[in-house]
Amino acid sequence: MDPRGMIRDEGVLAALKIIRNGLKRENRPQFQAMYRLFKENSFNYITVVSTKSEENDQWNF
Repeated sequence: MDPRGMIRDEGVLAALKIIRNGLKRENRPQFQAMYRLFKENSFNYITVVSTKSEENDQWNF
């Protein structure tokens, strides 16, 4: 949630779009909570979990 990190990861335009959407009145409380969470903690990795459906042989993310 660090602006420099968001620009590095997402690019300038996408980072600005994320920030603009996060600052909308209906999104602001969740955005601020996420910002505080990331600011107070150090996350060194992201986990992605996916499963493969046996019925239709497709991946679900």
